[in-house]
Amino acid sequence: MKRMILIFTLMLLSGAAQAYQLTCNWVFSEQVEIFLHPNSPQRILKAIEKYKKIMGIAELTHKPHSLDEAKTRLQDLSPAKKQQLLNMIAEHYNEVKALKYNNDGPFKTFKRHIDLIISQEINAPQFFREQIYEKGRSLEETLDAYYAKVQEVIQIPVLLKGEDVLFTALRLQDKFLKHSDKPIVIYGSFINGKAYSKSSDLDFAVMNANLETKMRETDMLSLLSDFPLSEAQAHVISPNQVHGLGSMNPLVLIIRKDYMVLRVYENGLSSEFKSKNVKFDEFYF
Repeated sequence: MKRMILIFTLMLLSGAAQAYQLTCNWVFSEQVEIFLHPNSPQRILKAIEKYKKIMGIAELTHKPHSLDEAKTRLQDLSPAKKQQLLNMIAEHYNEVKALKYNNDGPFKTFKRHIDLIISQEINAPQFFREQIYEKGRSLEETLDAYYAKVQEVIQIPVLLKGEDVLFTALRLQDKFLKHSDKPIVIYGSFINGKAYSKSSDLDFAVMNANLETKMRETDMLSLLSDFPLSEAQAHVISPNQVHGLGSMNPLVLIIRKDYMVLRVYENGLSSEFKSKNVKFDEFYF
């Protein structure tokens, strides 16, 4: 791994000129470094303006109402405009994923909008039903196939496999749930097939403060060495927050003492997730 500190100064290329001083602390594997460009911030700012024009969105934010507006507008896009978005994602996804670690600029917000497009394009619930119920594939095989579909959209080598996710879940289960049934929830880029070896962190949550403390006292990266990660640290959530974890990326893995369940969420609006009215399928193993 190499630590790179990149400082960019650039001008926002639409409307009134606005300067961004971008200081990024990134940890990348050599596999990911090849996707970076010296002018990546400028390239992505142009892509954001193109995205807003295609979608008919005046302002890019990651507030619930803005993301709901994007979900609704995606449903009504013409095939030609949808293809423009998919071409943009294939070209820029890896740069956006890198830039999202910066706290300045609209890059993290843009990635959230891109993730919505990917989720809608693949339609995870339908995909999992077809693979498991119609084709009789195992959950691991289905995860492999799903990650391959993700790769088709974002155009990166498939670095993640179903076994990486399952082994990571088993390590957490064996280490922390032998004598307790306090659930551990994995969500985000890792379970959804967008994680890069050595450069992506593990998004996961617990519902017990004592369990979080125990995890903080554990060398998690050594424990979860099946798929090398840059960071793995749980945070505490309430049971009512679990559904919200599936609002951006549809796959959420809930680990219990004696079993695990993969939830695959439908593409719902924020109000549906908040009121727990969103639909999802569950696959146990």
